[in-house]
Amino acid sequence: MSEEEERQTAALSYLFFPLALPVLLDTGSEPRSAWARAHARHAFCFGLLACCLLAGIALIPLVLVVSIGLDVQSILLLYPISFVVDLVAVGVVLWYGIRAARGAARGEVSRY
Repeated sequence: MSEEEERQTAALSYLFFPLALPVLLDTGSEPRSAWARAHARHAFCFGLLACCLLAGIALIPLVLVVSIGLDVQSILLLYPISFVVDLVAVGVVLWYGIRAARGAARGEVSRY
């Protein structure tokens, strides 16, 4: 695999973390560089952490409604607020992912 292909794969792995699995499992016929393996590990961990974080944030309103037993008016107030919080969290995760992908596309060493 050429250096340019490794950079493209690393950059895409930050935005869609399952693409890092072939590099992590070393399923290709050519050996990967240490740089590509490091970015694959980082992209996979970033993707898993982002998924868990976003799922946890999305479940907060449900947990509050079930555990506290809120009335209908409180629920109608809680869900739009939680939707805005979800959008902000998705924006932050996308910002970090795009930032890391740009760095990987330029060939930078992972610093996160």
